[in-house]
Amino acid sequence: MKQETVLSVAILTVATLLIHSASSKPLLFESAWREALRRNFVAAVEGLEHHSVVAVSPQASPLAAQAGSSRLRGLTCEVCKEVVSFAQYWSERGSTHEQIEKLATTTCIYLGIETERVCIGIDEVLTVFENLILSPDEVCGILVGSECGTPYDPLANWNISLPDTPKPPVIPHVLPKPGAPTLRVLHLTDIHLDSSYVPGSKADCGEPLCCRANDGKPDPGNSGAGQYGDYRDCDTPLWTLELLFSHLQAKQDEFDYILWTGDLPAHDIWNQTHSSQTELLQMLSTMLVKYFPNKPIFPSLGNHESAPVNSFPPRFVKGSQSISWLYDALADSWKAWLPEETMTTIRQGAYYTVSPYPGLRIVSINMNTCNNENWWLLLNMTDPYGQLAWLIQVLQKAEDNKEKVHIVGHIPPGITDCLKAWSHNYYKIVDRYESTITGQFFGHTHKDHYELMGCSRP
Repeated sequence: MKQETVLSVAILTVATLLIHSASSKPLLFESAWREALRRNFVAAVEGLEHHSVVAVSPQASPLAAQAGSSRLRGLTCEVCKEVVSFAQYWSERGSTHEQIEKLATTTCIYLGIETERVCIGIDEVLTVFENLILSPDEVCGILVGSECGTPYDPLANWNISLPDTPKPPVIPHVLPKPGAPTLRVLHLTDIHLDSSYVPGSKADCGEPLCCRANDGKPDPGNSGAGQYGDYRDCDTPLWTLELLFSHLQAKQDEFDYILWTGDLPAHDIWNQTHSSQTELLQMLSTMLVKYFPNKPIFPSLGNHESAPVNSFPPRFVKGSQSISWLYDALADSWKAWLPEETMTTIRQGAYYTVSPYPGLRIVSINMNTCNNENWWLLLNMTDPYGQLAWLIQVLQKAEDNKEKVHIVGHIPPGITDCLKAWSHNYYKIVDRYESTITGQFFGHTHKDHYELMGCSRP
């Protein structure tokens, strides 16, 4: 049996996870769809010279409406292990990225995983699998949950070291006296600007992003995309953002500075390139300077700023897959508001600290170091970029100088989208410096809400 035949069948399973790493839909493996995959694989391993792929009806496809914030929630333990095993098997046997990518894209289209234009390449995921030292059990324990993986994973169970300086006694917060100086904050997040938004277009097109000219008109009896946006699968029109900024400009005396916590691009992730992402970053930075020329702005990085989405390689990854193209662009855009001394850590890992007012320090952290859809973390998730160790140093110095700290980022720690080991270490840091950290501001969830963190004291 030819290698290409087996590879094509393996991809029927592998493509499901790999394509969905860039899709917005959950995986719900229905019995008819799984049986079709099984029959395809059995036919191949039995040595059939001509492999006839079993037809899979769209109704039996594993796709359903979006459910929850994590695209991995619908992935079953069994299928996850099969997928990782297949991917590692063919990577170890020298199959080229081009071969696997082509077959995966074809399968994505054939099985109706996504529409043809959404079925995109998976090159970065294959690079991760080539260098992966974890077993399928360990990988799926990370992606799906501890009930799927082995109890102990040496890369996932790590602890950050705290300094020997004793934690000072916790003094309860008291309200400021009447007339005390105040600072008011404007928090902007998850803009998801869609420059191709078209009012009246189809808003439920079956893709991760709709409301565009190439989505066509709505079906009879259904309303089209609204003039200023739509609650269905659509993002923000440019004119809506302009109106928002114009409104805020008229009220800018009501806030002192701006927190801007990421996710700038639209959800058309299959169209995005390095250049399109950096152009949008520069465009929105220019808009903010235009509308708020005298306001301090403190940005942080979202998970959608990279291309491919959620791809934030570690520092040791060089060449065409290095993340330096994005971090350098962030430094170039953010220097409109940030001092030169922040540029080093921004270029290293998209994090920084600055003290805009006496007694107040802002720390912006890159939350993609805990992003459970950042495949690169499977190679090594132990304090990526050394960011948490750096955070401890910043907080200790702030404590010594009697500064209060506000932390800003994108993905909130503790939610399913943030890896548990990272969240655990972050909580440990927050608990140690609870008298210094007086505010934390995150985005990502598309909701206005508060979260309470536990602590070690009664």
